[in-house]
Amino acid sequence: MFGVGFSTFHFVHQLLQNHHNATEGVLQTVAYDGYFTNKDCGSGLCKPPLVFFEPPLRPITGRPVSINGTAVSQNPGGRIIAYNWAAGSGRDVRTFNSPQGNGALQSNVTFVFPQEQVGEHFVTLGAKDNYNATAYYTLIIQVFKIWTDIGIESLTIDHTVGIVSGTRVHIVAIATNNGIDPENSTLSLSINNENRASQPVVNLQPLHTSSLSYDWDTTGLPPRVYRVDVLLDEVKNMTTGRILENDTLTVLGHLLDPNNLRTAFVQLIIPLPPRFGLFLGLNLPETLLSGIVLLGVAVFGVGLVRKSRARNPEPL
Repeated sequence: MFGVGFSTFHFVHQLLQNHHNATEGVLQTVAYDGYFTNKDCGSGLCKPPLVFFEPPLRPITGRPVSINGTAVSQNPGGRIIAYNWAAGSGRDVRTFNSPQGNGALQSNVTFVFPQEQVGEHFVTLGAKDNYNATAYYTLIIQVFKIWTDIGIESLTIDHTVGIVSGTRVHIVAIATNNGIDPENSTLSLSINNENRASQPVVNLQPLHTSSLSYDWDTTGLPPRVYRVDVLLDEVKNMTTGRILENDTLTVLGHLLDPNNLRTAFVQLIIPLPPRFGLFLGLNLPETLLSGIVLLGVAVFGVGLVRKSRARNPEPL
């Protein structure tokens, strides 16, 4: 006899082939969990939670990989009370139970996959609600190793929207070495395809950064949207010109480094007379956007004045 309760089973991985020696003919399967319950959760038998997480982008061995999960109870008044994460290649499985943050239950986790464990890793999130109903969700994550890679970590601009000609705009670009050996490169800054500054990156050590700073004087520039590009040269073979970085993508037959370019936009607007629009409590960008409204108010006001000054008709 079974006691009253809830139990579940979860397929972590499934692989079907039409012959035990076949190199091809792997059959596609769909993961599906099952469960047994004879416990009443208020409006019928208990149901397992709904669990899900998105795979991380470009997970790299030896670097922290953060994953955010979600889970929702399907039972009346149900709430998630515990999360359990497990990840590994089968040789080294790491498990984290209910990560806590600021005293509240958190569904996120951070793994560091060892340098020697390149390839497929199973990552499973389990969630349990206050009825002890549990469910699991597993993804196969492809973890790769970077030997040579240098990329742009960030591009920051202190003024981007609604600035007036004459404002000094401070731009900072930071490059980082994601590889395992010191590398050389060049950071370049252009505005509307015009080269403005460059910074050599010399003997940059692994996990270290190099920065380029530029103060852009916008005096005399016409109002418009300006494009700011920061480019970091790829690490190449000096003889053949071939890209040596292994963190690359192939686009239209060309090998590209996906993290060697950052783009941002800066908006310059028309300067208006001091205190224009002040009576409406508007700042400069809002005043500019409301210009058509202000013009309409002014025209309407003039019409009222002219009407009030019109003479009364003479009696007949």
